[in-house]
Amino acid sequence: MTRALRLLGLPDDADERAIKRAYAAKLKTTRPDEDPEGFQRLHEAYQAALAWVRSGPHDSDVWDEDCDNEDDARDNDAGEDFGDSASVMSETARAQMDAAAHEDAVPPATQTSDPLVEDDAYEARSESAVVFDHEAFFDTCFRLAFDGVEGELRRWLDAQPILWSLAHKAQIGHWLLHAMHHRQPPMAPSRFDLLMDYFGLIDLRTGYDAYYIQRLRHRLQIAWELKTAQLRALAERTADEGTSVTSAVRQVRRILHDLSRPFGWPRALLSALMPMYPSAVRRFLYRLDLGRLDDLPPPIDPAQVAFWDAASDRSRLTRERLAVVGSRVAAYAALVTLLYFGLAVLIGQGDPSVGAVALGATPLASVALFSAFAMAAAWGLWTGYAFFSAWQAREDDPDERRPMLRRFTIPVLLAIALAIVWTRPDGWIGAAGGMLLMAAALAAWARHRERSGPPLGRHLGYWRVFVLFVIVRTIGGEAGWMDDAGMFGAIAGLALFIWAKDLWRQRRNAQAD
Repeated sequence: MTRALRLLGLPDDADERAIKRAYAAKLKTTRPDEDPEGFQRLHEAYQAALAWVRSGPHDSDVWDEDCDNEDDARDNDAGEDFGDSASVMSETARAQMDAAAHEDAVPPATQTSDPLVEDDAYEARSESAVVFDHEAFFDTCFRLAFDGVEGELRRWLDAQPILWSLAHKAQIGHWLLHAMHHRQPPMAPSRFDLLMDYFGLIDLRTGYDAYYIQRLRHRLQIAWELKTAQLRALAERTADEGTSVTSAVRQVRRILHDLSRPFGWPRALLSALMPMYPSAVRRFLYRLDLGRLDDLPPPIDPAQVAFWDAASDRSRLTRERLAVVGSRVAAYAALVTLLYFGLAVLIGQGDPSVGAVALGATPLASVALFSAFAMAAAWGLWTGYAFFSAWQAREDDPDERRPMLRRFTIPVLLAIALAIVWTRPDGWIGAAGGMLLMAAALAAWARHRERSGPPLGRHLGYWRVFVLFVIVRTIGGEAGWMDDAGMFGAIAGLALFIWAKDLWRQRRNAQAD
């Protein structure tokens, strides 16, 4: 044992406390990142000296021979503790993650073989425990991961003596992952990968779920992009394909401004006046974190998320959606009334008598009420069509009470619409029949697209089909072989063909299953 004590700079009668203090002092000049071989020799001598002291007086020559054997030097009490700790971490890593969620995580206090403590602080500590401020460690680690310069985080980790012990390093890495899960600190992907690699958490042999690691990486990246306003990255993540980068970044900037401020009904309804804006916000939210809205990271306000999600949900009538519609109807009716008032003023400058009549209270009120009613009616018709189209596009359910009702609604509506436009083509009745026929045709198109794919191929959408019908109607009208009734019949025939094609495909798929 003389060799081990000499390497630590101790006399032959040194006790356990002296050995620990000497080892801590030597670690200041023998670091594993600078001198791995020297650190290994120092650690082996430290383990041998501790084992010799704890086992009582022995022949020092026997202990010196044991220290020459690397396997025997590692097969001591502390080495067994380390092996047991590593085994537990690899076999029950995920179980510990669940249990740690209900505990106040404290690093292991029973590691008696490798305290790695400083000289001055050791006297105030237990001789058989490691005092480790894990909260301060995590705070500094996450701060450097967020705003530290390149390489600073790695240098700081290498300088932490407690991480020089593999047992401590594995345990602290486990709690670091737990802290990341609960704190959700903003972190760039490169810094996250550095921490996972440093603590060995991406090694499949550790037992951690690779999907969970990647999911956490994605969440922290989103938090980092939001915290640092990475508008281009957010725009690429959430914008529609083909959208220009400039317009996407501009829209993301406005959406983040609305989502980051405290929720208030007046400001939210004012922002929702812009057409299609609620849908853009909803699309941004659902694409930001793969459809998860329950715990989006700051600075996004959860109340803002709940409002915009409900206000743009077209599958149901919510309080938020009705409030948006009501504010739009009132605002647009006021705008139409204002335009009418300006036009009446211009007319009154040329003819004062006409202008006086047009600027009366009754005409202004009539314009306001009529425009509000017209916009409310248009929204109601559009909402009704949206519900009907979604109902038709729903997948077949074997437990559906009346499957034939949904299956044959479209051909029945087409037949009713054709009967109206062919028998009463003029007046508002004919216009209503034409609108009914177009709604049924569009619903047939949406039904096939959602259930069986594009009806006429991916390159032939309904807008191109509509333009084609207009061209054929124009040419046919000039040539005298197609009128409005014929065009409506052609549209109904195409819609019936699309409906029948979807019905046939669904039955074939059902038979195949």
